[in-house]
Amino acid sequence: GSPPPQPPRQPPAHLFGEPPKSAADSPCAAMTTKHFASSWLQSLTTKLEALTEWTWAADRRGACAVHRNLFREFFSFQFQKTLALVDEAKKTEFLGVVERNLYKFEPNAQQFPLLCLCALLQHGKDSPKTQEKIGAWVSFLIERLRRPSVPTGGAPQQAIADVIEECLSAPFQKFVPVMEDSVRNRLMDGLGERLAELQEDTQRRILDGMPALPARIDEVIGGCTKELNAWLAAAPRYPATPLALADALSKMEHPLVRFFTTLKDPSRKEAFLTAGALALQGLRTRFRWMCAVEPDLESLGSELQRKLFTVEGGQGPVMELWLSGRLKRYNAEVATRTASLIGGDYIKCESLKAKLQGRFPEGGGSATDEDS
Repeated sequence: GSPPPQPPRQPPAHLFGEPPKSAADSPCAAMTTKHFASSWLQSLTTKLEALTEWTWAADRRGACAVHRNLFREFFSFQFQKTLALVDEAKKTEFLGVVERNLYKFEPNAQQFPLLCLCALLQHGKDSPKTQEKIGAWVSFLIERLRRPSVPTGGAPQQAIADVIEECLSAPFQKFVPVMEDSVRNRLMDGLGERLAELQEDTQRRILDGMPALPARIDEVIGGCTKELNAWLAAAPRYPATPLALADALSKMEHPLVRFFTTLKDPSRKEAFLTAGALALQGLRTRFRWMCAVEPDLESLGSELQRKLFTVEGGQGPVMELWLSGRLKRYNAEVATRTASLIGGDYIKCESLKAKLQGRFPEGGGSATDEDS
């Protein structure tokens, strides 16, 4: 008999989209893909070799479009994906071509990113060579940030605005997670030194666009809070000396401390202010003698109170009022929790009383004091 009818032939599935895994993994497909990657890298090499050196005059004439297009292409996902398809020798050779032609790119915003990218692709993120290149870029940015300030009320220097735009750029953001902690913190601290000169909307854009900056603010504030609380818990006994307090208060002059109001966790913000207020209030009362031992404490305390506890618009210093309100609230919370824990049990009450008295400084009461 005649053979059964055959269904109409369907075109290969990969013509409508991604090829199936088996086809993509076949030797023929792999060879074709590698050939395409090699051809593309050769095309980029030709463009790099033919590129003219970037100048301000050429940029103003609109003659540097190729520079910008190549720069964007090198930071595209497609480029890194294609580079991974060729063997190590071809990749190293091409990255050498990029490094050899770096001088042709814009020196401030393009050369450092490309230099770091080449190091990252050749040596990996943990390599000292990569970290050295990233550190050099960060040092260059910090040097530009530390140029002389403009007069009060003037517009921010263009150099500061340029550095901020560079830090917010997509190429730079790719390297922020790769940086060593010390390098990242150094950059965030440098930004903090000039951040106050900018308009509030610009500050907000930086804080929103660079997550490492709010994280650094939180780290600095947390460190100050921890150190002050440790000092308050031990004072006036060693090691909570007047010099130790002066060191702790000096750290609160860090440029990022003024941005404590940007902390998203209200409890961390309140803990910082409470620790600061208790230390400053102590310098006015029971630790007043420390100002004679360490003269810098008086000026440090006055300056910090002005920065942290002064409300503009006629209210003036509010530290004592603010601290009094917080302590009343804390005491009320302690009383409520204590009553719920003890529940009228005399033995529990005496046990808790003995434990608490051991936590207070000497001279704060004795176990036989009926009113304590």
